[in-house]
Amino acid sequence: MDKLKVFMLDSSQTKSEHYMKLCQGIAQKRGVLLELKHYSSSKELLFDLDDKYIMSSLSILIIEPAHGCETVPAIVREMGYKGLVVYLSDVATEKCYLQAFDAGAFQFLKK
Repeated sequence: MDKLKVFMLDSSQTKSEHYMKLCQGIAQKRGVLLELKHYSSSKELLFDLDDKYIMSSLSILIIEPAHGCETVPAIVREMGYKGLVVYLSDVATEKCYLQAFDAGAFQFLKK
């Protein structure tokens, strides 16, 4: 079975750890192999995604669109990422919803 690779971009390490534990619990319950990685800045994430192997193996990208990360989904789409994008945010403004729609987000979840 292939591994499900999930990257989470959120400036809050504490909140990311909480949601990553939830992802791990769901994956274990379903018998899915999971690889999780947290990024606290868009620069770190975009640097890694510049590697075509990493980009092609990424399954789900979870984004907190606040704190300077709002442009990341559009950028990764332009880079060729076709996988799932999930918005996980404290912010639920019309602007965020429109950004999620424009980036072809799979889901928008309020923290």
